[in-house]
Amino acid sequence: MANKVEIANSALARLGASPIMSLDDDAKAAQAIKNSFELCKKTVLRAHIWKCARKRLTITPTTTAPDFNYTYAFNLPSDYLRLVYIDGDPEYAIEGRQILSNEATLSLVYIYDIGEDIEILDALVVEALSCYLAWTISYIVTQDLTIKTGVYSDYSFSLRQAKSIDAKETPYQQLEANEFIDSRSGYPILDRSNR
Repeated sequence: MANKVEIANSALARLGASPIMSLDDDAKAAQAIKNSFELCKKTVLRAHIWKCARKRLTITPTTTAPDFNYTYAFNLPSDYLRLVYIDGDPEYAIEGRQILSNEATLSLVYIYDIGEDIEILDALVVEALSCYLAWTISYIVTQDLTIKTGVYSDYSFSLRQAKSIDAKETPYQQLEANEFIDSRSGYPILDRSNR
């Protein structure tokens, strides 16, 4: 899989710029990429609930309870970027870097900051990251807003494609209808009391 320099060079190629050997090169483009890479990576990871960047963790509450509405406060994991779901679907609220809930423990599935472990990213996520990085640095490198607009279109397309493929790899889940859904769809409300 790709590394940071390969992603950087893919971004630069989109801009018609020369490749770099390292993010520490003296070139203006290398410095722009070095300054933007981490934020771009986190932004793209937060943009979707990617399967390649998921982590599971059971967390316990802090010793300080919230002032009201919830019994427990939990610190979010240090590598947390976005919540996918909490097992058991409890009531909760995310405030700052904490999750508030009435449950004594929470089992999270979340998108995490992969740090330097770029190799775990799916090829389509890498493509989206390359496009987003190119968009971010485009004006610094090219001084051309037309190129910046075109690169953002590339990013939008690559993100849609990556999300579509990622979603297709999720098993089909049948949702159980309820009276509200039945009433909105025009179908007769079924007696569910015998279930």
